[in-house]
Amino acid sequence: MSKSAISWLLFVAGGLLGAGITAAGPRPSPAWFRALTCGYLAWSLFWGAPPAWRQRHAIRHRLERWLTFEDHTLRWSVGISILLSWIWLYSCLGGGLYQFLQYQRAGRGPAPRRPLASLLSPKRWRWR
Repeated sequence: MSKSAISWLLFVAGGLLGAGITAAGPRPSPAWFRALTCGYLAWSLFWGAPPAWRQRHAIRHRLERWLTFEDHTLRWSVGISILLSWIWLYSCLGGGLYQFLQYQRAGRGPAPRRPLASLLSPKRWRWR
């Protein structure tokens, strides 16, 4: 099963989860909106979390400049919460969609040849 198919299955599973949450009790939003939102969150985290996780070393080095706590427990808790917030925000605010489009573009391969464009090219119709 391809990565794209798995991501769409996660979208459907997230949508079903969102519909189940809405059916469990009164919510201020309609069921279709809750299902769509939960589906998108699951789908975008699938695509955006791995690249955001790979950036953890750069984030750690930036945090080491800011976090100069003596207590390591406090340092770890602040660092992990910032890292998890970064993964969530990157994925849900466009990073997941960006990574999905990059995957789709890479899967297509080189651009297809356009026979009509080659017929109309000026190089083909030179006078000899």
